Amino acid sequence: MTFLRIKKIKSNEYGYVVENTWTSKGPRQEVKQYLGRVYRFEGKGDSALNLKGNKRELLMELIKFELNKVNKELAKEKINFDWEKLKFIKNDKSCVLALNEGLMCSYTLARILGFKKTREIEQDSVVLAKYFIEAGLAVPKEAFIAFFERL
Repeated sequence: MTFLRIKKIKSNEYGYVVENTWTSKGPRQEVKQYLGRVYRFEGKGDSALNLKGNKRELLMELIKFELNKVNKELAKEKINFDWEKLKFIKNDKSCVLALNEGLMCSYTLARILGFKKTREIEQDSVVLAKYFIEAGLAVPKEAFIAFFERL
């Protein structure tokens, strides 16, 4: 099972996708993917949500909803968001935003967008909710339902 991990090196934090593996010496973490440097922000404010469109358009709206809360801090740090690649960039390098107890990056956003619904609606809703939380998206109930219906 893979999960997200933040590693502190000197005074900076970096995001990784890791997986636990067992060796003769016990459990070890194997890095599967480097996500980039982590920048922490505390969102303030609120904006209206447009719940129309397909699942990609709705995800873009949810991302805008969160980024509107930290626009000034993003501009100050010179962090840009590539809307086509769902990727945060600073100085031509990928980076990660730590928001709402989650990590918003290309990996977590692509995982939401690529989520496929099965016949187990209850289990699917729990997994999708977990993906939203891990991506740092504080999704209102009506927006979650609207997104789930578009799957």
